[in-house]
Amino acid sequence: MATRYGVAKSDLLLDPDSTTTDPAVKAAMAETTILTETKMYLTEHGVNLSLLTSSQRNRSDNVIIAKNFPYGTTHDELVLLFGGTEVVKRLLLPPAGTIAFIEFHDAGQSRAAFKRLAYRRFKDHPLYLEKAPKGIFEIEPTTKLSGVEAKKDSKDVLTTESEEPGSTLYVKNLDFATTNTAFTNAFKNFPGFRLAVIKTKPPNSKGERLSMGFGFVTFQSKEMASSVLNAGVILDGRKLEIKFARQGTTEVKTATATKSSSGQKKIAVKNLGFSVSKRDLRELFGYLCFLDGR
Repeated sequence: MATRYGVAKSDLLLDPDSTTTDPAVKAAMAETTILTETKMYLTEHGVNLSLLTSSQRNRSDNVIIAKNFPYGTTHDELVLLFGGTEVVKRLLLPPAGTIAFIEFHDAGQSRAAFKRLAYRRFKDHPLYLEKAPKGIFEIEPTTKLSGVEAKKDSKDVLTTESEEPGSTLYVKNLDFATTNTAFTNAFKNFPGFRLAVIKTKPPNSKGERLSMGFGFVTFQSKEMASSVLNAGVILDGRKLEIKFARQGTTEVKTATATKSSSGQKKIAVKNLGFSVSKRDLRELFGYLCFLDGR
């Protein structure tokens, strides 16, 4: 909504001239608008919305629902991501860009795409995929996809393939004011650089995503990542502490966890701030385990 009106998210939520001053009410109104538009778009394009809320357990063999891709992702990027026009029969991306329905020409292509892409990182987000309810499309597509062919060496779609173990570094001691752009610039000239992401907290009341003081950098191979470990990278006046992501993950856990025997699946996390929510913890530990290959 902020992009649509050409304003900052904080202005959208905290505009004193608005008839509604409560940010929660404004957020709810914006969400309702987006949901209504999305439902209208999907209905117009032949999606049976009632199946999304029904208890039907039968799932489609050739239609996948994709979520959690970054805002601004285009239709063509998603077609490329899922295999190009030779594989994708139809792809619906509502104007808000929060969800996509992908229909494949056959079930085998759908299974292969699901296995290859589920929870893989696309740009800086892990993809969430689910099989759509059977019969989700009530009509056949009226137009044929064209002009988007899959390219194995395409750089428009970032790192969705399986990464080599040990190719991701855990970087801490970041200044809380350091931006993701500056973080990327600090590593992009190293051989094999692929992606750099600063871990942030969920948006606050002003719409700001504050840094958590650490991030992750991914390279093409473990050897290329190793060359950065002792490079002495300095960013915004701070010497960065760099370790392999597995080591970084272990450090975060052991620094806050009780000792547990091998094979146990639970850890105790202490010293949490009062504002920390379940969502914060799921996001933090889920992302660490995702980079760790678990």
